[in-house]
Amino acid sequence: MNRLHPALLVPPPLDDDEPDEYDAPQPEHTPVRILDVAGVGIGPFNLSLAALAAGHPDLQIALFDERPRFSWHPGTIPAAALQTGFLADLVTLVAPASPWSFLSYLCAHDRMYPFYLSGRSRLRPREYEDYCRWAAEGLPSCHFGARVDTVSWDNSRRCFAIRVARTADAVHSAGNDLFGDGVRAIVYARHVVLGTGSAPQVPFALPPAAGAEVFHSAEYAQRAPRLGGRRHITVVGSGQSGAEVFLDLLRRQDREDWALSWLTRSPGFAPLESSALAAEQLTPEFLRYVHGLAEPARQAVLAAGWRLHRAVDPVTLDAIFAELYEHLVDGCRPPVVLRPGFAVESMFPSTGGVTLSGRHTADGTPMRIETDAVVLATGYSSRRPACLAPLEGQIRWDPRGPGLDFRLAVDPPVTGGLFVQNSGQHSQGAAGSSLALGAYRAAAILNQVAGRELYPLPKRTAFTTFGPG
Repeated sequence: MNRLHPALLVPPPLDDDEPDEYDAPQPEHTPVRILDVAGVGIGPFNLSLAALAAGHPDLQIALFDERPRFSWHPGTIPAAALQTGFLADLVTLVAPASPWSFLSYLCAHDRMYPFYLSGRSRLRPREYEDYCRWAAEGLPSCHFGARVDTVSWDNSRRCFAIRVARTADAVHSAGNDLFGDGVRAIVYARHVVLGTGSAPQVPFALPPAAGAEVFHSAEYAQRAPRLGGRRHITVVGSGQSGAEVFLDLLRRQDREDWALSWLTRSPGFAPLESSALAAEQLTPEFLRYVHGLAEPARQAVLAAGWRLHRAVDPVTLDAIFAELYEHLVDGCRPPVVLRPGFAVESMFPSTGGVTLSGRHTADGTPMRIETDAVVLATGYSSRRPACLAPLEGQIRWDPRGPGLDFRLAVDPPVTGGLFVQNSGQHSQGAAGSSLALGAYRAAAILNQVAGRELYPLPKRTAFTTFGPG
């Protein structure tokens, strides 16, 4: 296993504003050793990197995350289903014999036969999170409770210098020997892989609204209990998250007695495109095609694939319809309104609640709605990690995102690789955040880091010829 050797850690040079904050975890004069890879953030994509690297003990790798343990979309409704099959785990699509596969997890928890007999091919978020946590807790390269403060380039050592601090809520993990008896350290690495994920996206300002509940769907599991007693709740956004939130509220309506509205700027509540040929837009072949397109052709192609990631599983839509039919049978529930074509442009407090204001997308007619609570299922967007501030002048930011090698362009003095695991849907469409590409992307990065083919990458990934040929 790739346990981080204490000699990889050194105290930083002391300066005026940090007189003695950092602690040296090794004896004086210990030679500085340099990691092959340091990872910032431990989500599914960087966890895939750690799992694949574990098969090559000669690689020195360490990943850092400020959270006390692995968690993945903790606000998700427990009954929700992922839109990805279980084979799209951390490793299987490039290394099916890896001990960190989902099937290995099932064996470790004595659930192989029950899972097989269930006939399920897709996972619940709760089970996927538990699988990832099992891997994270077993991989010594994963360091939780370790916040990366800065990443800079050290010209003298020709590597990155990563300042890491122990967080107050740090707990035991497989890689808990990072700090020794100290609270801060510097780790040196030839390459850095960013896996900090995305942040909830809110497309308009949220002013204070006394007495109202306004939050993103990412917080739904924690905030839903506070919705009791509301007269009217509005869900904004018609992707899978918005549909699952709306369905949950609809199922609770008979006992909570609240009115509901579901708003979306889309022309309708569309089913997810789940055919196998359509899903080939979640393959490396499609990534290569779309990356070679010039603007605005690339944006047009990406926009056309919205039903692969911004639509709703047909099973969820059918469940909503069935619940609405029961609403008719009951005949006495508060009103439910489904309103497509409503582009929300602003939100402001009103008496005891919130007013949503916008326009109809077809003809521009002004629209507004009064409500007591709002759940914003408005998706996620990529974020630029603050720890990169020392490198800001050396990174050549490209709105198209990283290249096909998942590497950010940097100035020539920076000879190490700065890789990005999740560049966002703006540059790669649904493929940018698809779990189905996680193992492929991690393997491609490790091959570059090692300078040799650690993992043969699949060559046939789609029947479709996307380009002109």
